[in-house]
Amino acid sequence: MLKKNKGFTLIELLVVIAIIGILAAVIIANLGGARTAARDGAVKAQMDSLRSQMELYNLYNGGSYGTAANCTVAPFVGTANNAAGNLILGIKDSGVTDSNIFCGANGTAWAVSVHLPSGSAGDWCVDSNGASTAAITANGGTVCP
Repeated sequence: MLKKNKGFTLIELLVVIAIIGILAAVIIANLGGARTAARDGAVKAQMDSLRSQMELYNLYNGGSYGTAANCTVAPFVGTANNAAGNLILGIKDSGVTDSNIFCGANGTAWAVSVHLPSGSAGDWCVDSNGASTAAITANGGTVCP
């Protein structure tokens, strides 16, 4: 009577494990780009929220956006009651630092531009005119480039 071996040989198992390892390495490498894109998307969403909050601030503040040379004074950051300031802090939580945020306001107009966390995607700018766009360069003006 012939005895049949059931199961896989060691070589077959090693080949399958190697193939699975190669596929896992390719998938993990692609996830890094997805994480970076997600961080950029979070900053863009925060910037869009900032625009909405600044319009509410304008209404609450009697039709004035206030003035700011940078993002360290009201209405961009400041008191706990300052919704726009809280959003700037939220942008910072998404991987943006103080040196990567550029703000400008003259009372009737404002613009905020940030370097996106990925670095390679450039800058993102929102302003009081409703623009939400990729910026050519970050600046302290009151209009997105």
